[in-house]
Amino acid sequence: MSEEHREGEDANTIEETYKEIIAYLELINRKFSRIRMLEERLENLEENLNIVISRMRRIEDLLRDYIGAYEEKSRGPVMPTRPKSYIEKPIIEKSKETVEEMKEKKIATPIKEEKTGEEIMDKINTLTETEKQIISILAKNPDIRGGTALARRIGKTREHVSRLLKKLADEGILVRDEKSWPYKYIVPDKIKQYIIVDSDVR
Repeated sequence: MSEEHREGEDANTIEETYKEIIAYLELINRKFSRIRMLEERLENLEENLNIVISRMRRIEDLLRDYIGAYEEKSRGPVMPTRPKSYIEKPIIEKSKETVEEMKEKKIATPIKEEKTGEEIMDKINTLTETEKQIISILAKNPDIRGGTALARRIGKTREHVSRLLKKLADEGILVRDEKSWPYKYIVPDKIKQYIIVDSDVR
């Protein structure tokens, strides 16, 4: 191999090595740039963390003050002690009523006042379709008790039907029999004659 050929190969090797070194230095530079960016982000995070810690301490102080004020308020004023000469009066316990006695006291809720046919008709005309449906079902099925069975028949919630039953009883459209539980709601005869009982109602 000639001397010139060897020198050419050495020059190529040096050039390739130089390029590799330059590429490696550029890679290191990019890595350092990323490290600097991470350092800046860490500094921002540290600042934000310090702000959060400061606010948490403020909240802790406020909570401590609130708890202290609440405990002081819950203690209430100190009641004065009774003098030794104070004589307590004996407490006479009332006998508890039995369930049977309480049931006997309950009576059916009457219609509040006698209404003329025209007044009854005016009242019925103000009823909603659901209320008319309830009255129609009760007129045909007088043994129904409470709002659960009615709710299933008309597709409404029990709470909604119970509110309507109470409203109708308070207005004198229905009579609430409180001798049994659940309550039984009765359609008076003078109301029935103004309500068309649907044959499809069961």
